[in-house]
Amino acid sequence: MIVAGVFLSLSRATISAPTSVKASAKLAWLDRITTTKEVEFRLRHAEISLCDANLGDDLYLMGWAKDGLEEQQIVRDVTDADCGNDMIDALPRVMALRGTPLDKVILRDVDLRACRFAGARGLDKLTLDGRIEFPRAPYTGRLMIADEYFWRCRKSPGLGRPARGAGCSTS
Repeated sequence: MIVAGVFLSLSRATISAPTSVKASAKLAWLDRITTTKEVEFRLRHAEISLCDANLGDDLYLMGWAKDGLEEQQIVRDVTDADCGNDMIDALPRVMALRGTPLDKVILRDVDLRACRFAGARGLDKLTLDGRIEFPRAPYTGRLMIADEYFWRCRKSPGLGRPARGAGCSTS
């Protein structure tokens, strides 16, 4: 399935067959999704929420590069998603994983700079692959997760929120 538009909403959806979704969207809501088979989401430009998911098999969240697409199609996708052309090469941005069993989640080529992990289950079993963006500690430059970044901002006001381009890649 290929989708292009402003919103991709599969919140509360049940997927019971192996599925692959390619989407170019500004927002992707996958909250409370239920899967019984392997599901793959290849996303471009999206800010993604995957909270309280019920996963029976692996769920892949991956960046969707412009491989095999004409430049005009990419520009149309960006326009449809109400994004600026500066996002053509941007990684999809995972915003929240609260309540999701991360032992079944594989993240590949995504931006985690603003991702909130609080309440996620099995963080130690989360699989990260490819290019992953994390925020940096304000003074040391070490990688961290957004929850720590926001905690430190509360301790030291004025540090701000991780913005696109302000993090560091793992590759």
